[in-house]
Amino acid sequence: MESYFPSPLPDESLYSLVTRYRATLPHSNRQIEEDLFGYQDQLSLQSFLGQNGNIFFQRDLGLWRNKRAFIRAMTGYNLLSPFLTSSPQARLYKCAQGYAGCVKTMLRPYVYFPNHNFISLKFCPECIKHDIGRYGVAYWHRSHCVWFANLCWKHQCLLVKVDNTHERRKKCSGRAWILSTEPLVQELMAGKIAFGININHLCTAYSEAVPDKYFLGREADLIQEKITDYYDAAMLRVMKIRTSFNGQHGRRWVYGVLKGSMPVHIPEHLFVIKELFGSISALSQSLPKNS
Repeated sequence: MESYFPSPLPDESLYSLVTRYRATLPHSNRQIEEDLFGYQDQLSLQSFLGQNGNIFFQRDLGLWRNKRAFIRAMTGYNLLSPFLTSSPQARLYKCAQGYAGCVKTMLRPYVYFPNHNFISLKFCPECIKHDIGRYGVAYWHRSHCVWFANLCWKHQCLLVKVDNTHERRKKCSGRAWILSTEPLVQELMAGKIAFGININHLCTAYSEAVPDKYFLGREADLIQEKITDYYDAAMLRVMKIRTSFNGQHGRRWVYGVLKGSMPVHIPEHLFVIKELFGSISALSQSLPKNS
């Protein structure tokens, strides 16, 4: 059994790793499989946050410097954690190591995501061709399962969403918007923000980058006007930017980003970070170094 366990491929999700391993097992090994990974229902979770991460870490200790490196490389922790306060950040870290079913409930007060969906499976047709040619196998990419992603960061083509329940495939709605925020998502997933940085650190960096700190609301309005003038309204809708509140238009969402309002909608922060800093690497220069 051990010799058939696959090594993780670049940007591969834990769900994909389990799926590739299960494909090598005969049906008679189902009990062995459940003994190793837990309940059968647990194995069917598609969340890009992974499931039972501790099992994988213990399985291949030689691949990882430590458990933190494993969690950051194989789950969606890097994308979410900087936008949480310290307490939910710590709970997210524990969820990424163990049972993942509680992640949606745990994050609901802190992170805005339409339909509370962290478990969608999506793939890029071009990545399939590349992965088969390069690695001999197609696999599920962690970055494709980001809930607000509707295109491949690498190939700029629409992702195809797979509904396991009804066994249907469909392209994500909307056109393949080429966003200036996509490189920021790649930087976040690659761990360009130090472990331990939280939303309070981000908001401090935001305030320091705003030219007129005494008129934060006015500066926020200017930033929002620039964003809405530059980006197509249809694209903002695809990204679920919350430009209205209770049906009333004119919501000052940039002001909410700068103040760290909850729940956080990560695409809104990405637009503001792009305007204030240009990249995650530049933002990191304004963040604590030894967190």
